[in-house]
Amino acid sequence: MKGFLPAKPPLKEYSISSSPSLSRLQEIASSLPKLLLTSRVQLTVESLNKDDLSIHELLESKSERELRLAMVHLSFLAHAYVLGGTKPNSKLPEVVAAPWVQVAEFLGRPPVLSYASYCLDNWFLLEDEPLSLENVALINNFLGGVDEDWFVTIHVCIENAASGAIEA
Repeated sequence: MKGFLPAKPPLKEYSISSSPSLSRLQEIASSLPKLLLTSRVQLTVESLNKDDLSIHELLESKSERELRLAMVHLSFLAHAYVLGGTKPNSKLPEVVAAPWVQVAEFLGRPPVLSYASYCLDNWFLLEDEPLSLENVALINNFLGGVDEDWFVTIHVCIENAASGAIEA
């Protein structure tokens, strides 16, 4: 893969499986469709302690692929927190904001759900075969419906198909 897609497919999970904070981050991010459906994102985030979503181990390792995954998870979580309740929140709790700003600074990007986090770093291959609409799925989504998945996976395939033009 070339162009704007990463050279290697994005990671689906962290290699530091013994990290409670990274396990928690991945678990909450993967639960967003259910948490949004039940309006429990804000309650879930507000029940966390200050360092419960720490990415300190990732920052020490400087693993860009894992930090990109953290950016995906934190971006989705932050936007779900702000907009996923019965009314929008104007403030983001430190438990999400601090690691999000840290990973954004490391990657040289602002802490927002950018196209990079929404699409370019947010997919995986279903099988060890070339990237195609039939062989790509999302790592994270908000509600998890077919429409949301296809909207993003089509963009992944467009980016892949356009990579030759970008390289030229």
